[in-house]
Amino acid sequence: MIEFEPAQPRLDGPRAAVYEFAKKYRLSDKEAERIFLKLGPSATQEAMLAEARLPSPEFKAGTNKQS
Repeated sequence: MIEFEPAQPRLDGPRAAVYEFAKKYRLSDKEAERIFLKLGPSATQEAMLAEARLPSPEFKAGTNKQS
């Protein structure tokens, strides 16, 4: 007989967006919850990146250093 794991409750709404953001940028659930509680449900991705202290994907730092 095949046993299935119980399905986790589906997160809907703005809180789910924060957890998707955390998953995308490999943050812990604790960090995702902290960001959600601090910024609220209407936070933009840029605000979440700043709060998580991550670089914005549009502004990639150059790795070529010329002296």
